[in-house]
Amino acid sequence: GESAPPTGTLALVSEQPDAPQAWAVRTDGTQPQPLADLPGLEFVGAPDPRGGGVAVISTEDGPAGHVEQLWRVPLDGSAAVRLDARAQMVRNPAWAPGGSHLVVETNAHSFRDLYRVPSDGSPATRLTQHPHGSFEPHVAPDGRIAFASSRDGNAEIYAMRPDGTDVVRLTTDPGDDMRPRFAPDGSALLWLARRSDQVSVWHMRPDGSEARPLRSPTPGELDVDYAWSPTSTHVAVVVRRAPDPQHAPDLDIEVVEVRSGRRVAVHGGSGLQEHPSWSPDGTWLAFTSGSRARAQVMVAPRDGGERRAVTAGGNPEWLPRWTRE
Repeated sequence: GESAPPTGTLALVSEQPDAPQAWAVRTDGTQPQPLADLPGLEFVGAPDPRGGGVAVISTEDGPAGHVEQLWRVPLDGSAAVRLDARAQMVRNPAWAPGGSHLVVETNAHSFRDLYRVPSDGSPATRLTQHPHGSFEPHVAPDGRIAFASSRDGNAEIYAMRPDGTDVVRLTTDPGDDMRPRFAPDGSALLWLARRSDQVSVWHMRPDGSEARPLRSPTPGELDVDYAWSPTSTHVAVVVRRAPDPQHAPDLDIEVVEVRSGRRVAVHGGSGLQEHPSWSPDGTWLAFTSGSRARAQVMVAPRDGGERRAVTAGGNPEWLPRWTRE
């Protein structure tokens, strides 16, 4: 049957005349509103799993150089909470499922390491110390942390306990392995794997066994990003296609059923379709559509069908994150 109309709030980046800012918009297309008034530029991260807020990274360039700061920004307009993650680079904040903390990658004291950052603003704890860096953390329902690191040569996927101990290597391949993300139910782990000249989403059990491609990509395609559905049954994959050498590559979003690898839908079109974010019930997708200069946020049913704009088109608006209210 037809999907029920989408409901809820999307946090997104709105390109205001002075700087990108974190805004919020209802999926019924009501007027977007600014979320916070943070110093510098604002970029939205993942929504708080408890609902009512979203991670935001602000960036400033001043006398001390470039500084990035992590915040928890409430949706109700109350004051943002400054979190203990401030450095020249603060990247890839990943929430623990209960919302008590995030794991984030920063260069505060090293090339790049991972920190456990409480969401109430109390002091962070360093989890990794490795000269080759640790990147792109993601937290499983049981608290285990997956991440990428080149500590054994090329980039591979590792996992560790919530306190940073018992590090286990999960992939072993000459090609780079990047961007791991656990299924919301903890049953599997996806990542981006470079094999020969192809980059595609791969699937494995949380212990690293039974590794396989998620789907069968066409030669010349590159998977550049992906997002698990909240039900752990589907994945939205951002696929880069180069139709011919005379045209810029397109980005399309393919919805893939995890169990079969079957393509359920393609959210395509000219230009770029990227930054997929699932509705909390897993029946709708929000995504950025259009060129960089004219980006707008769309929502569409998971299994295909008519898309609808939730932004008005005055300024480029992108990077939607479907929040839990």
